[in-house]
Amino acid sequence: MLHKDNTQHFTGVALFCIGSFVYSVALLGLGKESHKHLAQQHLAMEIFLFVSSGILLVAFLLLWIEEENSGRHGKQAEPDAYISTDQTAFILEHFAYIAHLLFYAAFFTFHTPDPMYQPNVAAVYEAEMVEMTTLNPLIPVTITLQESA
Repeated sequence: MLHKDNTQHFTGVALFCIGSFVYSVALLGLGKESHKHLAQQHLAMEIFLFVSSGILLVAFLLLWIEEENSGRHGKQAEPDAYISTDQTAFILEHFAYIAHLLFYAAFFTFHTPDPMYQPNVAAVYEAEMVEMTTLNPLIPVTITLQESA
């Protein structure tokens, strides 16, 4: 989609970034509830999310204001040229997108997108097996170690 001016474009970018940020915070909240054993990873991802978002937002706003004040935004002489070649604020938009992709890659490294996955199934199974073998004296538990020849 071609935007007729920078305000439309920057409004779309702002909505995308706000939506991605809210989605990421919601993912972290859900991850904290279902994967309590990953508290350190969640804290690291939360710090990364807030610090990178804050730095990129401030840098983008400062650069955009500088470009706006120097007259680099708006139509050029040709009617179809809406973006000046000496604008660089869009580079920070790309960095913000890459930061969100890095966040999602890190998050889904530790969390599966499968809604049917139960993260503690193995631990519950092992606990039940230990309970069965220790509480029932009729089930003999023997561990045999074979020596290598």
